Amino acid sequence: MEHSLARKGYGRLAFQTADEWLAPLPAPDSAKDTIARTYQKVRYGGEQVSKDERERFKQAIRHVMTEVKQKGER
Repeated sequence: MEHSLARKGYGRLAFQTADEWLAPLPAPDSAKDTIARTYQKVRYGGEQVSKDERERFKQAIRHVMTEVKQKGER
């Protein structure tokens, strides 16, 4: 996702948190929140995600990518 979005002008800077990086994307906040929460849970909380959480995460990524594609590059 990061590489695809970077090619569209939405690259993540080294100092940005997931929330900061996702905030300006032209996509619903609910999808961006799902991505950030799940990432933080696994990355920093060391937790596992359930099958349902994993599916919501994947769906949120697809939603964000579709919205960015429809709205165009930066």
